[in-house]
Amino acid sequence: MRKTKWASHKFSADETNARHIWRRAEIERSEIVQALKSCDHFMSRDDMHKRLDRRLDAIERSMTRAQSIFPDVEESFTVAKMTVTL
Repeated sequence: MRKTKWASHKFSADETNARHIWRRAEIERSEIVQALKSCDHFMSRDDMHKRLDRRLDAIERSMTRAQSIFPDVEESFTVAKMTVTL
């Protein structure tokens, strides 16, 4: 296992904020996946699609905002990598 450049990195306030935005967007994406497993039966299919599109657009805007603050935000959560040879 080898450490990445993020293993002992001291994050600035902007980088910490970007990581928070990114993490919240990932949580929202996971919640959508869970919600799709038990969606509201009283909404029409078109309404469900519209609601999903709005949420995914909001998530993408959040992720774009986080990357504009801290371009490596997505990779900053990986502190070590390992290669497995079979």
